[in-house]
Amino acid sequence: MASLQFDTNYWEGKLGDVSKHSLDTKLHLILSLVIYLSVSVRQLLNFIFTSEIKAVKDRASRFLGYTPTHTDPNGSFPAAYIFSLWLERCKSPAQREQIIQMIAPVAQAAVLEDSDRVIKDMSLQIRIKNLTIAGIRELLDPSKLAAKYRALAPFFFDMLHVFATSPNDYRKFHIPKEEEEVEKEGTDNSTPDWNDPNEDYDEAGHSDAAPTSEWEGFAGFSRNPIFAEVGDKNGSSWAV
Repeated sequence: MASLQFDTNYWEGKLGDVSKHSLDTKLHLILSLVIYLSVSVRQLLNFIFTSEIKAVKDRASRFLGYTPTHTDPNGSFPAAYIFSLWLERCKSPAQREQIIQMIAPVAQAAVLEDSDRVIKDMSLQIRIKNLTIAGIRELLDPSKLAAKYRALAPFFFDMLHVFATSPNDYRKFHIPKEEEEVEKEGTDNSTPDWNDPNEDYDEAGHSDAAPTSEWEGFAGFSRNPIFAEVGDKNGSSWAV
């Protein structure tokens, strides 16, 4: 079995007892050696994550592992924490573009998994022989559809929610004015949490019926973003 060329005995002979040193001191020692030996970070990481040496593989596996019970939130999934630090330092447009290209396949795979769950869900499949008006109303109930798609397609749902609630010029201009007018007129405490689902439909059949407190503050679409519709690859559409 392959092993590192320099074992514990070698380093004990060179450094003596290092247990008394702090973690910060040990890290400085390691990086000083990396710099002294002219080893790049890329070369170091490539060795760590491609090595077949058991001692190295074990440490790489622990880094990539997920431990939900870890006492340190950043220690539950170390790879994600390091990735977040990396993103904070990638400021240039070229860097951001490379990151998008890197994560795009992962995002596409997640969307396909969400789509497959929606397509295969039996409760969303319509059977003509058993079709009734009551069944259609039950199937197309906006709040139930939203809950269903949120559960079946969490990644896609969150992406659409970001898109639908992102500020646009019209909303950014009008929302502050509307809030100012509300402050002048006073708050009407009689407003119900939910609008009547049988009212306020436009000509296209879209309704704003939803918990107003959950979406009216978003500086995105003027309508409830939960009811944004997208077409699937077969040309049909599903509300989210």
